[in-house]
Amino acid sequence: MNQTFKIKNKLVEGLVRWLWSLSLGVQSNKVRVQFIELINPRVAEIDAKRVENILRYAKRDKENNPTTILMVNGERNYDVPQEKMGELNANFAKVLEEEFEVQVTDENKNVFKGVRDLLLDEKLSFGVNDNDPKDIKASKVSLALAHNEWCKAFEILSL
Repeated sequence: MNQTFKIKNKLVEGLVRWLWSLSLGVQSNKVRVQFIELINPRVAEIDAKRVENILRYAKRDKENNPTTILMVNGERNYDVPQEKMGELNANFAKVLEEEFEVQVTDENKNVFKGVRDLLLDEKLSFGVNDNDPKDIKASKVSLALAHNEWCKAFEILSL
């Protein structure tokens, strides 16, 4: 019973964050951790590609080291010229559109079934309130849309 679980890179990190946000019992937590362990290498790979992409476009000093700028929050970010941002974003968008694939086997199918069950739990609710600030409404809509895409990735599996 080998199947392939497929999900776009742009959905992977959000799925991990959402799974960590859930308060779960022992068995569901076990499934969550096992699933995240399966996909965490991809999360790290996506982040490495993001940094690699930024470094490709960052300004350089005399020794050809990437330069950084101090942000208002005290963090240092690589200094990318504004005129290169469009190209940088377009290149990284290609990475985010790539599909991540994991083989679903007899050994791990219960992990995928467990995460699918978490996603399809009817106790979950999505929606905006009239008095929500605009940015909160947008965030709630974005989560609902992402959740729908996560569900699609799991629903096509025969578990």
